[in-house]
Amino acid sequence: YTPSNFAINMMNLIWDSSQKYDGCLYGLEALGALRIEKGHVTGAELALKTTTSGEVDVTSAGAVDINATAAFTIDGAAASALTASAGDLTLTADAADAKVVIKGDHTGAAAVHIDANENAASIVDLDAGVLDVDASGSIDFEAVGAISIDAGAASNLTTTSGALTLD
Repeated sequence: YTPSNFAINMMNLIWDSSQKYDGCLYGLEALGALRIEKGHVTGAELALKTTTSGEVDVTSAGAVDINATAAFTIDGAAASALTASAGDLTLTADAADAKVVIKGDHTGAAAVHIDANENAASIVDLDAGVLDVDASGSIDFEAVGAISIDAGAASNLTTTSGALTLD
């Protein structure tokens, strides 16, 4: 960002620095028009603008594809959302030693909330080689219907203090 009272000096600095690389001035709108005339796919259908409130607004008539050869980060200083209005939303860590981390820091209530559709046919499906659940407090399962725990080998339910009640 350059304040407007420094714009001429900044432009002169950029222009002088670009001369050793045979730099030139051109308009992005003109470049987009030329690319369209030549039949090249352009970014003309992608609008990136800053609103008066300082928001950056990305609007696209098609998909927006972000590719980075290194890490990329999206940070928000307030509650934020990533929404797919149709189709799946997939987070993938493809490397053999990579993981997907969902982290919440709320200390007095729900730190991570997975909100699946409450319809009885809606399923939260966890597929894992090993499912390890650690809790420093209680673990509470509530169901309007049946609860089933099935194992393919010898198993146990143990309490280190208090009663273990199965009714």
